[in-house]
Amino acid sequence: MFLRAIYTLFLLLLAAGAFIFVALNPERVAIEFAFLRTTAGLGLALIVAAALGMVVGVLWRGNWVAQLRAERGRLRRAVRLAEARARDSAMKVDGKTVDRAGRADV
Repeated sequence: MFLRAIYTLFLLLLAAGAFIFVALNPERVAIEFAFLRTTAGLGLALIVAAALGMVVGVLWRGNWVAQLRAERGRLRRAVRLAEARARDSAMKVDGKTVDRAGRADV
């Protein structure tokens, strides 16, 4: 409950800061993106650009994390396979476990 209150307070402070930023930067700027042309307040344009940058960054980072998790899965499977092969290569001779080279485990 306490963390939710802190999170809500943080969001309210962030929204208030964004509102003040937009209010203090009322100048109009022309925005041209490919075939779209429009005007917007400078503060609003900067906040939208920052938010879009954050979204793109999170998506890119999410893709990177997904690749790392897939690699971790491949490595875990390889370790399991190597461990299984190591167990299978051990043999029992006269009640002692020895490897294929004939060395006894102690």
